[in-house]
Amino acid sequence: MRHAGLLWCLIAAAAFGGLSTFATLAAHEGVPLLTLLPVRFALAAIVLWPLAARSDAPAPLDVLRAVLLGAGLFGLQAALFLGAVQRIEAPLAGLVLATYPALVAVGAIALRRDRCRPRTLVAVALALTGIVVAIGAGAASLDMVGLALALGAAGGYAAYVLAADGIMRRLAPLQLAALVCAGAAIALGGAGAATGQLTTDISTRGAILLGALAIVSTALPHGAFLAGVRLLGATRASIAMTVEPVATAAVAAIALGSVVTPQQALGGAIILAGALVAQRRPKRSGATAGT
Repeated sequence: MRHAGLLWCLIAAAAFGGLSTFATLAAHEGVPLLTLLPVRFALAAIVLWPLAARSDAPAPLDVLRAVLLGAGLFGLQAALFLGAVQRIEAPLAGLVLATYPALVAVGAIALRRDRCRPRTLVAVALALTGIVVAIGAGAASLDMVGLALALGAAGGYAAYVLAADGIMRRLAPLQLAALVCAGAAIALGGAGAATGQLTTDISTRGAILLGALAIVSTALPHGAFLAGVRLLGATRASIAMTVEPVATAAVAAIALGSVVTPQQALGGAIILAGALVAQRRPKRSGATAGT
């Protein structure tokens, strides 16, 4: 189960890595943020629901809780993150967002869902050190509003993960993913309609990018990550996901021509080391192979 949970998290991290790049390309096509977000989540919910329907029907109260979770915490952090991507480079936004595992670890300990283990502290310290190293490469010209939006997204996502960890005891991962996406689509669609940003006037290229954003970087990774949370718990799954900025930087470098500096590469390597430490199985005295 442990290895399966890690694999799900790595799949999620790789797929989430394309999120900021797809969003940036869609913005270049003139797609408003409050069109991009609700369409993204509506399409993802449509893709996820037939798969989620294979599980036992959830209780109505759990459905309501999941939809509200999507409309609140998840929708908010998504809007903050993509708002940040419009102001700072995608790799940097991804690295700032990667502070959320540290917040999840602290939150889980504060809520008494996890113990304060030395290995967890080392992993969090490595992740935060890597982020500081990478951010330092562009600190002189950093857009502080973009940084604040990215940090806000990290806080919102940490709160979402902790909340999802509780409700997933009653819902299958794909059910929760579909309901959360539906809730986010409803809330953000309402915001788009209220502000006049919700539109159907989208180019063919913009529509293709929205589809890729919804399926490749929303439906797939969301379901995979929640499966990882179910197998590993919120703290370990979140720390494993700190490899996401590495994927974000790689995709942005290929698709957008973003330059990854040596300092950012070093920061990414330190983040990866933190994820590996978090997943290391502690040795048991007297244990032998196969027992």
